[in-house]
Amino acid sequence: MSNAEISQLMVDGLARVLADFADAQTMDKIEKGETGLGHEKLIAELGFDVAMLPEDDGGAGLGWKDSAKIFELLGYYASPTDLGERIISQWASSNAGIEVNDNAPHVALGTVESNTDGSVTGTILVPWASGPSLTLVEISKQDTQEICLIDTASAASIAPADTIGRVPSQKVVLENCAPIQIGTLDGSFGLTHAMAFLRSSQISGAMARILEMTIEYCNTRTQFGRPIGKFQAVQQLVAQLAGEMAATNAAVKLAAMGMDKGRGSLEIAIAKQRASAPVALVASIAHETHGAIGVTEEHILHYFTRRLWQWREEAGNEHFWAEEIGRQVVLGGRENLWPNLIGLTEG
Repeated sequence: MSNAEISQLMVDGLARVLADFADAQTMDKIEKGETGLGHEKLIAELGFDVAMLPEDDGGAGLGWKDSAKIFELLGYYASPTDLGERIISQWASSNAGIEVNDNAPHVALGTVESNTDGSVTGTILVPWASGPSLTLVEISKQDTQEICLIDTASAASIAPADTIGRVPSQKVVLENCAPIQIGTLDGSFGLTHAMAFLRSSQISGAMARILEMTIEYCNTRTQFGRPIGKFQAVQQLVAQLAGEMAATNAAVKLAAMGMDKGRGSLEIAIAKQRASAPVALVASIAHETHGAIGVTEEHILHYFTRRLWQWREEAGNEHFWAEEIGRQVVLGGRENLWPNLIGLTEG
């Protein structure tokens, strides 16, 4: 069975589970930190967190292109789970030679500085953490992709973080924290890039769902005796939304292709910049076309648009990655700009 077929089986199985927990009432309970709802147990039983581990290590051996289908599906259902982060965690731990137990460590957003004595210092955000935990963190270095495993119980401070997506998270301040293990990722990109790809994929999936909901609403909501989707002004808004979704999806595919070919640094930057840039427009169009119902707490739309706003900022927003794109272009030299751009779609 090919990786594409394995990936599709995983997507189909995961979709059946997530569909049962994608209503506004359940999403509200998840955001409030309620446990015992059943979805995490069902997702854990699927065993998809090892999707990117090599087959010799008990994983499915999926590449980034096939894993992106899972990440996009998580976005499509507003990600009521940390499965995406756990897949990245298992991949990073295996790739960097960091030994972990059966429970994948959390993955931190943000980087830390390495001190002369080997300890690390910095402030990080840990999504889906409800207290002290083992966490993978990227060490800020230019020449290598070092990561470390830390226990946030040894942090200078740890406190719940308020996020617009209302995802349970912890803000952790590390001061001279001694890592449990340190490893180096083998490849052209680090943990922040991997998380940026995850967020780009999730944004792509969420945009696809928002587009579907918007089209359905415009075809059923009537005004002046006909569906509002028949009005040219509304059609123009929906067309804009569809265009932004398609462009984001294309950028994610470009990044996945580059990552599977051993590159990915520039492609990921392009994907995250492209995914984050239209978030404000997409959210605005979605709420505008839905009208008053779209801004109510009871309607499910805000679970998706709030996730978009949060994912836009996490692992670097569009301004951060635009600067990274510019930096790489300058380093490549002006004479190589066009050949390098063409090369992104070549083997």
